[in-house]
Amino acid sequence: KKNIPNIRAGYTARPLEEPGKSALVQQKRFWYGATNTNPMKGAFLWMPLKLHTRRSIRQFLNRPVGEDLVKELLSAAMSAPTAGGIQPWRFVVITDREKLDKIPDFHPYAGMIKQAPLAILVCGDTTSANYGKYWVQDAPPHGNLLLAARAKELASLWCGVHPVPEREQAFRELFNLPDTVSPLGLAILGYSETPFSHKERYDEQKVHYNVW
Repeated sequence: KKNIPNIRAGYTARPLEEPGKSALVQQKRFWYGATNTNPMKGAFLWMPLKLHTRRSIRQFLNRPVGEDLVKELLSAAMSAPTAGGIQPWRFVVITDREKLDKIPDFHPYAGMIKQAPLAILVCGDTTSANYGKYWVQDAPPHGNLLLAARAKELASLWCGVHPVPEREQAFRELFNLPDTVSPLGLAILGYSETPFSHKERYDEQKVHYNVW
């Protein structure tokens, strides 16, 4: 049986009949099984494939990301769940080249941002949360944001900011954040020639049922 090439994801799917292979590999066969009369047969399985091939990418092309696409990413981010529907997230969309280039001066893991055309600073408005310090658990829509980027063939990298006080203060000063808004992390985004790929990360040893 022949392997099925997956140009978009950057890896080769294996035949469904091979024992012991991941569900992701098997799902790929169903994607190719979509038909004109039932196109959603494959479409429903396409998003899991995007999810499993999202990875941190640190090389970016000098190619701008359109405003409409940025809004799509933000819309996906704002669809994330929050306790009580608080939605305390706030976003700073960063395209200013001078500001992007200043970030590595105070964030040691953001050097690649000098190649990227776009970053989104994810913040939380502490005044909008009814649960005090628990704003942190309700302000991280970045999972949705990064997966939406992958779905749109954008490379991404997540750089943490909170709870390092020095980094938080530097972001506050550079982007003029009010005292009631806390920076959580930075999504670096852009197009890249680095292929998306799948690495099996499921680890049964990290899973417990009913009790530890």
